[in-house]
Amino acid sequence: MDNELNQQIGRLEASVSELQKSTDELNSDVKALSAQMNKWGGYGAGLMLLGAVVGWFGTIYFANK
Repeated sequence: MDNELNQQIGRLEASVSELQKSTDELNSDVKALSAQMNKWGGYGAGLMLLGAVVGWFGTIYFANK
């Protein structure tokens, strides 16, 4: 019983370690995106809005086919 529990704890620790690595990568990606958006000023927000609108219309168009 103790051996099985130790194996489960080891797997959980490995999973948590992978999640921490993924979170760190995501954090660096968000920082890079934020820096790029600040560099572009209002144009970055406009492009994101345009992408959202195009995606919304695409969803409506293709969902009704």
